[in-house]
Amino acid sequence: MKILRPEDKVCEIIEYEKKRPRIISVVGAGGKTTLIYRLAEELKRKGLRVLITTTTKMYVPKRRFISWESGIGEEEDKGKQESAKRMEEKIRGKLHEEGIVVVGRILNGGEKFTGIPEEVRSRLPSLCDVLLVEADGSRQKPVKVPAEHEPILFPASDLVIGVLGMNSVGQHILEAAHRPEDVAAFLNTSVEHRITEEDLKKIAESPLGLKKGVDCEFEAVGNVYESKLL
Repeated sequence: MKILRPEDKVCEIIEYEKKRPRIISVVGAGGKTTLIYRLAEELKRKGLRVLITTTTKMYVPKRRFISWESGIGEEEDKGKQESAKRMEEKIRGKLHEEGIVVVGRILNGGEKFTGIPEEVRSRLPSLCDVLLVEADGSRQKPVKVPAEHEPILFPASDLVIGVLGMNSVGQHILEAAHRPEDVAAFLNTSVEHRITEEDLKKIAESPLGLKKGVDCEFEAVGNVYESKLL
């Protein structure tokens, strides 16, 4: 597990230049969204067009967001297909202007968004140079282990980044973990146990932990972070 500090470059930590992934799914806990936005800015500075979305839920950022119109993407409806093409052109145009675009469907209440319909999701990689996908949820807790239905990796991901928050070290599982009973069971301990770096490494590198379902390149990251949205 590599440690990512605020002064570090995410691209260097994940060895981007060596791997050159086009679809990156980010799973785990401990600052996934912050890491995604940091990585997006670094890739933009390399001259790449970066599209951000999710297979779960994310908070709507203050800028660079395009709302995918409800109902677009049903294959049997020609009109909706034409609307989907217009949305794709809108995304391409915004990427040309901004370099980074976040896309999804706004949920009730307007604070969060989810991914675009599965019927058209496969088109996203063709719109950009790099697609970054938040593919897991943790209710802003720094530690988790996946439930049976998690993570929801984006199809054909080239790289999966498993993230855990280093600020959890020394905290009780009960305080730091999303679904603390599951984390305690995974570590064969109690929810009162204080988390260690070894615990995080075990979660990050296990095929029952953050490597669950991964059949591509994988990087485990211990994140030292401060929350920052676009």
